[in-house]
Amino acid sequence: MKKTALLLCLLLVFSVLQPTAWAENPAESWQEAYRTVLDGTIAEQDPAYRNDVAIENSYLLYDVDKDGIPEMVIKTGTCEADYTGTLYTFRNGKAEKVDIFGLGHSSLYSYPEGNGIVIHNGHMGFAYGMHLTLRDGVLDGEEIFEDDLNSRLMEDENAEYVPVENFVPGARYLDLYEAEKNLPIARYEEMMQYLEGNFPEATEGRWPNDDEAFFRRVMDENRPVVALSVDRYSNNPGLIGFQDLLKKDVAVPWMDGDLQILAVQEADLNGDGQLECVADLAETEDSYSIVRCYLSEQDGTVYAYLQNYAPRKLHIDSNGNLQMITDYDTSLHRLICDGEEALLMTLSPSFFTE
Repeated sequence: MKKTALLLCLLLVFSVLQPTAWAENPAESWQEAYRTVLDGTIAEQDPAYRNDVAIENSYLLYDVDKDGIPEMVIKTGTCEADYTGTLYTFRNGKAEKVDIFGLGHSSLYSYPEGNGIVIHNGHMGFAYGMHLTLRDGVLDGEEIFEDDLNSRLMEDENAEYVPVENFVPGARYLDLYEAEKNLPIARYEEMMQYLEGNFPEATEGRWPNDDEAFFRRVMDENRPVVALSVDRYSNNPGLIGFQDLLKKDVAVPWMDGDLQILAVQEADLNGDGQLECVADLAETEDSYSIVRCYLSEQDGTVYAYLQNYAPRKLHIDSNGNLQMITDYDTSLHRLICDGEEALLMTLSPSFFTE
């Protein structure tokens, strides 16, 4: 089985060393070069086709060859059967396309021991991990572990895949973000620190305008907020009164009625010394999932970042990290925001502090 899995993965990897047309001109920085590639990838998609098919256009940054400059992986496709990853590296002032590899039923993880990135493929009870390395512009791969879940399910119906960290100590899950978002590029160094559990020194935080009722006034008095999606499942209402944001289908689609505020927590979520507000919204008290609204005051504007289908249970630790709990798992996230862009970054659950 190991040789078969290795062969299948290696067959999916093929060299396309020529840089793409939009990456031919030298760039001032890797940030500029990668942004140009992402914009070109988006532009290549037929808008009419995109309206009919859920096309995946997402990316991540990770320093595969450990030379101090990250590589970029762009994930494209329409379903697990045809998802692919395209790896770019920055050389000679250009974003160069290196290889394309399969990403169906797969996730990407860091490889802390040296050159490399890990692909974890899990499907129908069997999983394996590939270690990809990048040397002199050439991507190579080898299988480094297997996991047969089916055999364990025969003895324990609640068995799960073995975590990648058990096979590759220190490996971290790497999020893929929407191609339109620029935050992963602009805040790359900071996010890499978070990936390893290095956070700003925790403080108690202060309220915006030193007003401890600031966020309550925003919510109760229908003050204006700029409401934006922090995920792919919420709407982007833009400038709107907070109470108007609660009306049916405004914050998120497919609602049966208006939302109400169920719970409110205040904490410094980004380490800048100022408190943010997390408001849990739902149609009823017993709604299974909720809309989570992160309120952040920045330079006089209040932003409302929306997360749809959020787990009901939320704990915020002393570093401002968000522990979300469902009946099935526990995950840790950090809010990364700057004006009209925001995202939730996945962290290792081991980083949670009470």
